[in-house]
Amino acid sequence: MLIAQVPIIVLSSSVLLFLLGTILGSFINVVGLRYSGEGRLFDFTIIGGRSRCSKCQKQLSWYELVPVLSFLIQQGKCRYCEQRLSLQYPLVEIMGGLIMLLPVYFYNYFDLAHKALLGQDIAPYIIIAVIWTFAALAMLLLTIIDWRLQIIPDQINLFLAGLGVAMIYLPAVSFLENYAFIFGGPLSSLANHLLAGLMGLIFFGAIIAISNGKAMGGGDMKLAGALGLLLGYPDIILMIISAFVIGAIWGLYLIASGKSKFKAKVPFGPFIVLGVFVTIFYGHTLANWYFTLV
Repeated sequence: MLIAQVPIIVLSSSVLLFLLGTILGSFINVVGLRYSGEGRLFDFTIIGGRSRCSKCQKQLSWYELVPVLSFLIQQGKCRYCEQRLSLQYPLVEIMGGLIMLLPVYFYNYFDLAHKALLGQDIAPYIIIAVIWTFAALAMLLLTIIDWRLQIIPDQINLFLAGLGVAMIYLPAVSFLENYAFIFGGPLSSLANHLLAGLMGLIFFGAIIAISNGKAMGGGDMKLAGALGLLLGYPDIILMIISAFVIGAIWGLYLIASGKSKFKAKVPFGPFIVLGVFVTIFYGHTLANWYFTLV
């Protein structure tokens, strides 16, 4: 009877996690939009105060701030002045909801139900899932800020680096799975994460040095180092490749559509973040495709 109820329990938990994630996404969006680029991210001057319409400054009621639902009911407009609301609001809220489903994804990815039946210790893998969930929420905030201000706050990079240090004390996991051994990894957990962090710093540092800081910023270098600590080796390689491929595609689209010139500055942090998620979700698939093709 209990086994038959497992799918219902998992579904219920997923729905609750998603709803919680939309609330967190709404909060993250507020912080990202109010942050000026200076001071603490979660200062009361940023997170305090009621939300208002950016045009008519009308204070919004609680029922106008229900994640996603309020946007749909109001047809994407302010109830008072009918100012069009940015799609960023529901998109970030939905992203927050999806991020909170990461523990469910990792539960299946690591096959924790099977490991538990075999009597294996699953606690380290649960911690890994929790760490990645916090990291993903931080990266969502980072993306909003970098896209708007073209800066990556050191506070976020330090937080991600701290999560990466915690990963050192957990089992070495590569999202390339068996293909990690082609690169000589995964190594010990300590070597895995320290090597990847160093690779991220050196690679992006070299780009900054060669371009005299015109092609990349110091925040991008720090972010690559922090995410290298999180991902480990050799996953950092796929993250970097994916980030540059996605960034190049976006740049070509902007140029072809006439929305940007060739030398226009584009924040690179969001592409690094996308590179992380490509590695997590498609690392093994892409490695399998590449080496099969070769």
